[in-house]
Amino acid sequence: MREAVRGRAAQLSAPTRRTLALAAVAGRRFDFALLREVEGCDESTLLRRIKELLVAGLVVEESAERFAFRHALTRQAVYDALLARERRALHRRVAAALGRLAAPAPDAHLADLSYHAHAAGAWAESLEYGRRAGEQALSLHAPRAAAEHFTRGLDAARQLAVLPEPALHRARGLARETLGDFDAARADHEAALALARAAGDRRAAWRATLDLGALWAGRDHARAGEYYREALGLARGLDEAGDLAQSLNRLGNWYANAGHAAEAMRHHEEALVLFRGLGDRPGLAHTLDLLGMAAVLGGDFVRGTAHYEEAVALFRELDDRRGLASSLAALADCGNPLSACTALPEVDPAVLVRQGEEAVRLARAIGWWSGEAFALGCLALCLAGQGNYGHALAAARGGLAIAEEIGHLQWANHARWTLGIIALDLLAPAEAQQRLEQAHAVALGSGSPHWIRATAAALARACRAAGDLARAADLLAAMLDGEPPGATLSHRVCWFARAELALDEGDPALALRIADVLVATVPPGASVRAAPAPLKIRGQALAALGRPDEAAAALDAADAAARARGARPLLWRILTAQAALHHARRSDDEGARAGEAARALIAELADTIPTGTLRSRFREAALALLPPERPTSPRQAAKRAFGGLTARERQVAALVAGGLTNRQIADELSIAEDTATVHVKHILGKLGFASRAQIAAWAARQGLLEPAPTTPRA
Repeated sequence: MREAVRGRAAQLSAPTRRTLALAAVAGRRFDFALLREVEGCDESTLLRRIKELLVAGLVVEESAERFAFRHALTRQAVYDALLARERRALHRRVAAALGRLAAPAPDAHLADLSYHAHAAGAWAESLEYGRRAGEQALSLHAPRAAAEHFTRGLDAARQLAVLPEPALHRARGLARETLGDFDAARADHEAALALARAAGDRRAAWRATLDLGALWAGRDHARAGEYYREALGLARGLDEAGDLAQSLNRLGNWYANAGHAAEAMRHHEEALVLFRGLGDRPGLAHTLDLLGMAAVLGGDFVRGTAHYEEAVALFRELDDRRGLASSLAALADCGNPLSACTALPEVDPAVLVRQGEEAVRLARAIGWWSGEAFALGCLALCLAGQGNYGHALAAARGGLAIAEEIGHLQWANHARWTLGIIALDLLAPAEAQQRLEQAHAVALGSGSPHWIRATAAALARACRAAGDLARAADLLAAMLDGEPPGATLSHRVCWFARAELALDEGDPALALRIADVLVATVPPGASVRAAPAPLKIRGQALAALGRPDEAAAALDAADAAARARGARPLLWRILTAQAALHHARRSDDEGARAGEAARALIAELADTIPTGTLRSRFREAALALLPPERPTSPRQAAKRAFGGLTARERQVAALVAGGLTNRQIADELSIAEDTATVHVKHILGKLGFASRAQIAAWAARQGLLEPAPTTPRA
């Protein structure tokens, strides 16, 4: 390529070769106006040179104002042929010309000015342009470009032998953090802190300390807390309400993840008051987002959802796409399987999925890798909670791949935990146990009490499913440290797992006591959907204790709550429990209906599983949990075929279709009129009808019409 380019360049006139060199310094694409400004020639002269380059096949015309080298290697060959001293001089000329062209709009060419000033060795200009171009790139959600510009600025400061402002290291650290480069981000934040302390700049030191806490939050919970407490102490001494509010929010979020929901809410609410007093809408939006998280981790999804929705509205108004992605992902996460242990507001399950999908798109669009990993994990849990297993697995695996690539331990572990929960749902305890062992080990290393309990609860359920009841009991005993079942979300999940284990251990009384507390401690409020998981445990415990009527009522309530949430994985398990209860009571028809509904739902869920082996294994294991079907008599088969109506009720339906009154039906069948009335009432209830006309139409469709009655009609 070099030889070919040199051969073609050798045939150009000397002035055109100078223009070619300038164009190569300008970049792969170059503007006609810029070349004219640098060359200082008239338009017709420059046009002749450009035409000569076009004929030589070195450049192409993209528009009336812009040209480009035919290939990136063409430009590189021309550029490499220049001596280093030549390149620097030409970059200086290009930077000067850009400065003149950008005078009416100073920010129009910042990125190019940053590049050319640095390449020209114009260090003072490079320091200024690098900072400004980096800030502009951050505002445009381009963290990789921002990091490059800030690096040029910092290199220029080194060349000038001056100490850079702490803010320059901080800005690059934040850009690198967005890109998932933990070690590089840490080095920048530590450099910013050292510079601030050396300069006696207490506010810059506070900011760097706060940034280090945020950076460590996903890796070492205890270390993050140390930085946050130090930052709060610095903030209280600054007498700046906005800084104090930010520190309160950071430490509040740390408390939320530590399992101290009340302390977290107190810090966030103090911050909310400060931001309202300042009229700081971005601060309000972020505080509402954190209040949502604190409420959810405290087990109050109703309050948490309300805070998240307020945050989403504000982030949209502010066009804060990073904040919006975070809040939308958190809203989607409210549909995760853990939420079945507590109450939820009446939200359309499909809306939760759409919010998760929007969060993923936003994070991807702004190049926020850690945010995309988080959003994919939340979306995966939401989809899993609704039984959309294929999409859930794809999202969880995608989040894990991103988190591992950027070295984000927290979101990688979140993805492993999510995959473990999905495997548990798919009745694959060995795979679930493998994933959850990893997740629990990492959680123990991070020191986050919330994640330690959440992973322990899931791992205990996997051990129980694998038949290792002793290991499950040991795990849960270590987590249930005297806190009541309703203390926080992670406590509720651990107690729920303990109630399940109690049923397996043959202790339904303990399971019932736990379930009753879990049911009683759900957040109150209007338009709230009940917690189906503890209701299911309550029904199973009551059934085991020989209280079938109460058990049926609890399972019916669980059924209704699961349907309202679209929680199909939980629903088929509730239907299985109902089938078992009716089977034990010898209520064959009700048991058969519950069993048939469970089988249909299991088949529906199996169809969402992409892997054939996993699909067949799930279907086989799920069906094995159903009680055996009793042989169906001809009478029972007929009853099921006609909506559960008995033979006598079918007779009555036929007479209703014939236009008879209840009195006439009684005379026809030689029964009391009250009995006929009860039969009609049962028919309406079983078929879900509201009128006799509907019964008549149904009877006609079923071919039940009787011959004309012998009794004269009134």
